[in-house]
Amino acid sequence: MEIRNNINENDELIGYSPCSTYVPIRKPKTFIINLDDPPQTRWNEVVQQHLQFIPALIADLRRQQEEELGPRLFAISLTFILKKISYLPQEVLNELKGIATLTESHGLDLTKLLMLNFGYDFTARCTSAVIEGPSYSNLESRKKTIYLLRNLDWESKPLRQLTIEVNFQRQGKTVFRAITFAFFIGILTGVKFPTDGNGGFSISLNYRKISDSLFGAFGRVIDSKASKVSTCIREVLETCITYEQAVDVLATKLLVAPCYLIVAGIEEGQGCIITRNPGTEENRISLLPNDSFHIGSYRYLVQTNIDHWRETPLPIAHDDELLMDANERRKAAAQSCDLLEQFAKNANFTKKTEIANWFQGCWEILLQRPVLNRHTIFSSILIADENPQNPIRTCVINNINHL
Repeated sequence: MEIRNNINENDELIGYSPCSTYVPIRKPKTFIINLDDPPQTRWNEVVQQHLQFIPALIADLRRQQEEELGPRLFAISLTFILKKISYLPQEVLNELKGIATLTESHGLDLTKLLMLNFGYDFTARCTSAVIEGPSYSNLESRKKTIYLLRNLDWESKPLRQLTIEVNFQRQGKTVFRAITFAFFIGILTGVKFPTDGNGGFSISLNYRKISDSLFGAFGRVIDSKASKVSTCIREVLETCITYEQAVDVLATKLLVAPCYLIVAGIEEGQGCIITRNPGTEENRISLLPNDSFHIGSYRYLVQTNIDHWRETPLPIAHDDELLMDANERRKAAAQSCDLLEQFAKNANFTKKTEIANWFQGCWEILLQRPVLNRHTIFSSILIADENPQNPIRTCVINNINHL
């Protein structure tokens, strides 16, 4: 990949994908959500700046649900999700109601907001990787830290216009940061920074499909004890302090959907992929010498949308493009992690040029085919031991139908 410095007021050009055709990339806009504000009003600025995108979002939302479910199951799913309203945490419900007061006149009522906010648990695809690398905040010590690399794939073009970074604050201080979407209050990709020098971790969510049947999923939607996955992740980022606390909650919480939860801490060895069934943890792999894909001084883990112990997709993948190529995305990311690890073994990370090359290698993992594909919405590099005032390294991918 060729890296170019070409920055203007609105966009930051990261570079080219390795597929010879130029791919425009921009930074998401950053917003502050003050958790001390009333839930009904805390998202007002975000909503008001994205009202013009609602018509395209509604049309795309209906297309996705009818393609996934068909018209009959789409109607049934609305009934189930409306029943969930009474079981939602009050703060979550108040946030959604507050957003709806601003959006319903534009066609995005509370029902459609619920559909959007439940959508990821059942429809999106992703690639995530955890890798040890240099501590950018403490180069002189040659200390290692953990990087979480993340591509979010979703067959929804409007989401590119809705991608934002959110700095969640309480009493004027950052609690956590996240890459999310306007009108979406859950978290799919987020980072919690150390508190008083302790803890710190980042999380990403990858979709998992284990059954053709959606009726079990609908039943869990109205289970008062089951949490939306994205709501659970937000709760963890808000309330947990340490990597160990975060992993424990993510591994044990009753969820509405199966998934892969990828977690990275700040100390050597603090990285894992939790393979979840709705009720229980099915499997876990960690950044430990006897329990990772690769053993060495810079180890890594890669997760797409296929169980890490499988080489081929389950028959239920059918003609789903992103499920069918999950193993190819995993292999491509792993090969690039190998190359980055070899570079790191011989690098002197006290030099700025070596750090720049390291980050270029991280971007190359994410911005290569098929890891980067026509459904990729954004790419992010999350590092929990950085200054919490620094934005997450993220680029929103635009106009890549040629991939």
